[in-house]
Order: sequence, then structure tokens, then C-alpha cells
Amino acid sequence: MSRFQPFRPRSYLLKNCVRGLVIAAFVATAPMADARKIDNQAQYEYEFINSNTKIKSKINGKTRTVTVTVAGENGLVDPLGSITGCNGQILPSYAGYSVLLLNTIDRINPTSIVALDRLAPADGIEPNNTNANPFSLTSSTDGRYNFLFNRSQTVVGKSYILVVKIPENSSYGERRVVIDITGFDGNILSYQATSLDGKPLSSTESNVRRNSISIADAARIGLVGVGICESQPAKIVKSADRATAEPGDTVVYRLTLSNNSDTDISNPIVEDTLPLGMSLLPNSVRAKLGETIINNVNLTQVGSKAFFKFSAPGFTIPARKVVNLVYAVTLDADAIRGTGQNIAVLEDSTGKIIDGPATHLLSIRQGLIRDTGTLLGRVFVDKNFDGQQQPNEPGLPNAVIYLDDGNRVTTDANGLFSVQAAVAGYRSGSLDLGSLPGYSLAPNLYFSERNSPSRLVKLAPGGIVRMNFGVTPTAREVKK
Repeated sequence: MSRFQPFRPRSYLLKNCVRGLVIAAFVATAPMADARKIDNQAQYEYEFINSNTKIKSKINGKTRTVTVTVAGENGLVDPLGSITGCNGQILPSYAGYSVLLLNTIDRINPTSIVALDRLAPADGIEPNNTNANPFSLTSSTDGRYNFLFNRSQTVVGKSYILVVKIPENSSYGERRVVIDITGFDGNILSYQATSLDGKPLSSTESNVRRNSISIADAARIGLVGVGICESQPAKIVKSADRATAEPGDTVVYRLTLSNNSDTDISNPIVEDTLPLGMSLLPNSVRAKLGETIINNVNLTQVGSKAFFKFSAPGFTIPARKVVNLVYAVTLDADAIRGTGQNIAVLEDSTGKIIDGPATHLLSIRQGLIRDTGTLLGRVFVDKNFDGQQQPNEPGLPNAVIYLDDGNRVTTDANGLFSVQAAVAGYRSGSLDLGSLPGYSLAPNLYFSERNSPSRLVKLAPGGIVRMNFGVTPTAREVKK
């Protein structure tokens, strides 16, 4: 027995005697079948002196007995922790949730449930005082769990999978964490915890969150970062006010941003890629959270009419809420050659994609602006070799021109030809000199590239381009 030195307040004398060892309210180790129990009880004794009457009274007694179970030779806790939401918050209800440990040969194919030594409730440790596997979670313990391993189950190199089972029809997704035993010195067990889904983990010893963490003392440090999240915590949906459009039209797009999780999405960012021929109308951007208008929507457009990003500084999408974002674009002539597909993704403040891509395919009509053009040309006698037809330079009929797409055209009585609805782009045509007996290609004194029977032109959508060929007689007529 040890006795503390007296402590003397102003009006009384206190003597206190304590037997045994004071045990903390949270016990790190836990029992197996060979566990030992320690009864902890404190005795107290003090003298009280009435300051008025000077009468001295002696009071003594005992506290209630606290029985603490201490692990025996094989007793360990591994793992212990709690199941939380994505951001570490306690779930509204744990009804239907459970955790279990599986044996595994590899990380993909778990083989069977780990056979843990079952205990009487009085021999176990809360909350899983019977060492059940699987163990059903309860709201009264804030989703905490624990398991007890025997010595044969703590061999370095063994692996287990901790599985968090969820109720049917739940919006959350199941979690699986690999437990790799990395060390055991007969007293302290360490392991590596790795999430199979890549989502972060943490422990009671550190707030650092990453997908693989080390637990240095399994009986003392809990794995608390096994947060369960919705299988799709956020969703982005894209729609438009029309399915078809043509150059000159204005199209209104709507983005629906749904937060399906129990936590807010801070500083959300939407990135939207516009196809060729679509131009954003900056003043058209509008956003609403429910019935509340969001005024701070900043717009940043990057590139040439192709990509833009807008965000609301300091704004969050509350849990279980929806934000509607609306903006308008105009279509120009280039839209005919574009894909018409608009692509958007939802990101968090770090730039990590939360959901997407959400796409909308707009069918583009040609309207008044067509994606074709007209080829015009003439085959004529070039007397001054300048490549241009003069009033005294006649056209030649029945000359044949072959186009790059295989089409064959012939000139009329005036040496003219035309091709309507020709596909736009770079087009080429070749003069068939065999269709003009007695003529050869006229030399061009000004443009050397025209000293060829072929011509290359660029035809714009809805445009007209010329393709002329100058020829000259191969022999002069002899007069008698």
C-alpha cells in the first residue's frame, strides 16, 4: 500500500489511500481465452474539521470495484476502428451495416471468412465483445468495430481483407481494405492497410489520408478512415433546348449538378468543351441552387471557342442538393464541319474529376450555308500565254476534265464547265488533252505552277472557285 502526503485545505484535512493500478477508461489490449482480470478499487480516508465548532470527524470508505481484462499471452486487437462517411462524419444510421474479415490468397479472390475465437460477452471487449465475424455495426457505438486475433493469425506475411457490407438499396458503395501483417514481436502487432478501390484511409494517430497507410500498433491505433461514400457521390447531366440546329442559330444548354452525398462539394468547377463552330455567349451564364439564384459565376474561356471553365468562388453544393447551370452558344458556318458534340465534366476544387463526361450531340443542318460549293472553269485558246481568257480567245467545246473524286465533266459550246454541290476543301482537276486533238497545253509566262495539265484549288463551304485551262494549237494551218 502506498500513502499520499496529506493535502490541507483551509477547512479540512484530507488523507487518501489508493490500492492497485489506475487504468485508463480506454483499454488498448483485449483478452483471448487465457486473459487475466484485474480488480481495481480505491480506498479513501479523510478528516473533516468544522471551522465553527472545531469538531473533527473522520470519514473513510471504498470506491466501487472496476474489473479490467488484460490480454494474456496471445491476446491482441486487430483491427479496430470505425466506419464513417466520406469526410469522417458519423453516419445517420448504421442499421444493416456490418464488417467482416476474409482470408485471402491474393487481393482479388478472398477465400473464406476468418475463423476467430468466439468469446463469452464478459471476456470480450466492446463493442464486439463476443469476437463475432461478421460483426454488425450499431449507431450506439458510432459505427466502431474490433476483432481479436490469436497468435497463429498474426504471422508476418499473412493477409486479410476487411469488408464493409452495406444495406440493400443503399446509395453507398461497399469498401474493401487489404490488411497485410508486417510485424509482430510477441506484444505489438503492425500491419499495412491498403484500400482496393483507391479511396483514402486514415488512422486515429494521424489525419493524413491516403489509399495505403501503416498501423504501427494494432492494439492502440485504430483504422478510422474507412469512409464509405455513395457509389456515385455526384452526377452531371447535360441537355439542350433543341436536337438540331443550323448556322446562325442560338442553342441553350443546361447542366444539372447533383450532390448525392452527405457532405458538401466545395468550390465545384465545370469544364465544358465546345465543338468547332460554337461560340459561348458570356453574358448568358445563369445558375440556381434550388430556387436561389447564384450570382458569382466566373467564366474563363481558354482556346479558340473550344474550351471554357466556370466556377463560383467560395460556393458549395450542399449535401443532397442540385445546382442548375444554363448558358447559350451561337453557331457559325464552321459548325457544319464540327462534330456537334458538347462534352462537360464536374471537378472539385483540386481539379479532380468527380463525374463526367456528360455529352450532348447536336445534329447540324446546313441551312442557308451549305458544306458544298461550286466549281467553275473554262478551256480556251490562250493566245498571249497569260492564263487569262481575253475577248479574242475562244473557248473549246467537248474538252474533258477529270476531278479528284473520279467525276468526269465536259465543256459546253463556249468551253465552259461547272460542278455544283462539290464537296468543300482542296479540290483538283486534270485536263484530258486527248479530248482536244490538235491542241497542247499553253505555256504560262507568269505562273510556273500553271504549266501543268492539273489544277489545285481550295473550295470554301458555299463558295465558288475557278479552274481554267489554257491550250494552244500544236500546228499552224498552211495557206495555199
